[in-house]
Amino acid sequence: MAPKRTAGNKRKNRDDGPAAAAAVDDEHELLPPAEKRAATDQPAASAAASASGALVLQPGSDSGEPLLDLGDLLTGRIVKRPSAVIKTPYVADVRILEQDAMGNVTCDESADPLQAHCPSLDCAGMIVPGSQVRMTPSASGKGKTSHTIWLAEEPRPMGEVASVGAHPQLAERMVKTMLERHMIPELAGYSSFRTQVTHGKARVDFVLDYPNGDELFLEVKNCVCADYPEGQVPSERSSIGVYTSSVQPYRCCAIFPHGAKKPKIKVVSDRAIKHAHELTNMVKRTTSKPRAAILFIVNRSDTLQFRPCHEADMLFAQVLKRAHEAGVQLLAYRIAWDGGRARSGGSIPVVFDESVDTGAIDESHLKDVLQFNAEGGGRT
Repeated sequence: MAPKRTAGNKRKNRDDGPAAAAAVDDEHELLPPAEKRAATDQPAASAAASASGALVLQPGSDSGEPLLDLGDLLTGRIVKRPSAVIKTPYVADVRILEQDAMGNVTCDESADPLQAHCPSLDCAGMIVPGSQVRMTPSASGKGKTSHTIWLAEEPRPMGEVASVGAHPQLAERMVKTMLERHMIPELAGYSSFRTQVTHGKARVDFVLDYPNGDELFLEVKNCVCADYPEGQVPSERSSIGVYTSSVQPYRCCAIFPHGAKKPKIKVVSDRAIKHAHELTNMVKRTTSKPRAAILFIVNRSDTLQFRPCHEADMLFAQVLKRAHEAGVQLLAYRIAWDGGRARSGGSIPVVFDESVDTGAIDESHLKDVLQFNAEGGGRT
């Protein structure tokens, strides 16, 4: 049987794209203290900018160093979101949790909650009242919030807890480091890369340049969700953002996208659909065919494979599969979190549910979705 969606996954859809990270105020720096120190301590950058704006890579291999280091993290419990003090969904009221020498966790319930920047909103039900998050003090100390939420702790079956990268900007930052270190063998051979490149009407996250003149257009998607085996959703897990699978044997799948469909256009992520469609058109050209790839950064380490969440957005699943059939590479890499340190957890296969049929794409609906996005209808 195909995986299915639980009835609890109904919520108001809001933008949780990269732009959300700066939604509270422009003064709120996103570079955590540990990374800020590392940036000033390092010698001349290992990848220098060329006159063309490309990042020219230096030889070398992965040293086993983290992709990024957020520094020491504080553990907190969500009290309310939106904050009762700063009334925006991008701010949550949080109480700090303390751990004594015996490992007992305590919380001063009488203390006033602090205000934390919450750029991923509810993070598919992982950042809701009562849930635990990991934070750092804000880098600048000048913003409206004193802390930034980076990780969410998701209850999983059998009493397990998954650490999930909950900041929308983490994925692109880690991919940049992975490209600098040549850690993605499926894309091997490039000599330089560029970021945020406009190609026609499309804007892609990275363009990889190869010595023979070839280019590869790379789009990055941040994936935070994973499905649950049917009947094994922990009681303490919010029903928001929960999808279950009855497939046997069960293999934990990372899933993207998640959330409620936008009422006007009946999809979750018109932006992701647009990106997959644009890359498909690029590789189908009869002349000057570039390579293209979509890389899903699975910001957790407990999944065994990735699949588009057809239960939430069948059109995205269909358009993604058509992109794959046209020659767009589909890649998924896990991230393993050890406290505030993130390391690559390796690649996992990309799979499609048997219900995803590219021959059943409603081309009229797709056209309406693309027009909706072109008119600024959504950024998710």
